Amino acid sequence: MSYEHDMSAEKESSNVLLDKGWREFKVVSMMPKLSKQGNQMFVVSVEDTATRTVHDVYCVAEAGKRWVLKSLLTASGLVANDKGVFKWDIPDVVGRCVMGLVDHEPNSYINRAGDKVDAVQHKIIKFRIIEQSDIDKGEKTAWED
Repeated sequence: MSYEHDMSAEKESSNVLLDKGWREFKVVSMMPKLSKQGNQMFVVSVEDTATRTVHDVYCVAEAGKRWVLKSLLTASGLVANDKGVFKWDIPDVVGRCVMGLVDHEPNSYINRAGDKVDAVQHKIIKFRIIEQSDIDKGEKTAWED
């Protein structure tokens, strides 16, 4: 008997709680997907350059809900035309280093023992381009590896 499994989207679970604030990330993958609500979106996996942990960001691609996607495209160096239209493809974003704003939010869940657990999780809420002031802080950046 042989098995065949598509494991291209598998990654190690990250139990790291990232600190709040602006952090450097490298975009490692971006996959188009349909959300449970039927919205077009992209699942963007970004690697925190300090911890080397990978985290998913869900960028909705529906009109009126695309502000996280727009911030990612802009942070990746893409520019909209004079009508505000971005012409881009996934390879224009994957591999780019960007700054992401990390926030904390409550996360309650039921564990395997059936107990309610109240915890805190992080969420990357927007992106921006890496600026000289980020580099001047003296922190090692992804492109120095």
